[in-house]
Amino acid sequence: MLLTAEAHKRHHTEFDCNFCIFNGWANPLVNQFRKLLTATGVYPVNPPTTQNRLDAAADAAAAKKLGNKSPMAEKPKAKKVAN
Repeated sequence: MLLTAEAHKRHHTEFDCNFCIFNGWANPLVNQFRKLLTATGVYPVNPPTTQNRLDAAADAAAAKKLGNKSPMAEKPKAKKVAN
């Protein structure tokens, strides 16, 4: 009755399919509905989570070109508090 770990993992790797979390029986219908929403412009082509990952990868690549390990490579210095 419950989703297998493999079926659930697909949702977390693709982010644009298999939204049903209980048993997945409605996934084919919901997946087609998602495609319709994308075709009509209601839902983005790249799901927000995928776009965030793409943006983070692009930021990391740009930082690597600049010689930083990551965009957050430099830690902010603590401000000195006057007593």
